[in-house]
Amino acid sequence: MIYITGDLHGDERREMIPLIEFEKAHHFTKDDVLIICGDFGFIWSDQARTSREYFILQKLQEHLSLCLDYFESAPWTTVFVDGNHECFPRLYSFPQKTWMGGQVHEVRNHVYHLMRGELYNIQGTTVFTMGGAQSTDRAHRVEGYTWWKEEMPSDEEYAHARKTLEQLSSVDLIITHCAPTHLEKRYFHRAPNKLTDFLEEISQQITFKHWYFGHYHETKDFDDHYTCLYKEVRMFKS
Repeated sequence: MIYITGDLHGDERREMIPLIEFEKAHHFTKDDVLIICGDFGFIWSDQARTSREYFILQKLQEHLSLCLDYFESAPWTTVFVDGNHECFPRLYSFPQKTWMGGQVHEVRNHVYHLMRGELYNIQGTTVFTMGGAQSTDRAHRVEGYTWWKEEMPSDEEYAHARKTLEQLSSVDLIITHCAPTHLEKRYFHRAPNKLTDFLEEISQQITFKHWYFGHYHETKDFDDHYTCLYKEVRMFKS
């Protein structure tokens, strides 16, 4: 089975509570897949600017490593698209391989980063992924330390996604971090950007059964075909 949830932000105390309850309530195998719609957050910067920061980051890395061990030992396979709150240099440093027909970064044997513009076939379900989002709090962050310009796709990544979509007339699932422009403006009252406009382009060009995204820290269904997820796990029924 395929299960989907929203942002975790590297926080096992709050955002992961639904996962812990989810694990108790079901019986899984590694063939079951949990998809996280961005802001995974358990791979974070280890670059310190002061000796005090170095000590704090050492403790943080130990904690995040234990959390990744939890995902590796979980009875399902964990995969995620990137959000805007990721440490992209570290994320992109993991080995790249083919998984379920698409390219991934292998974080652990059963923990994978689903790359931008890729198409996967998971248990007969076709899944198109496009991570990334524009941070609204960049003014309060430090570039290269607490936010990275790679949060928004590059021209090459947009081109790769378009090439992938050229092969398709329909897909079962679309997984992103942010929403297409029509949702961004109507429901979240935010100004569109290059990525939301690209996702809007996709929404007009390809048919899909369902589109899941995170980013907005709420759980809500829109127009029968879109769902924003946060602190809730949904099962996709093909």
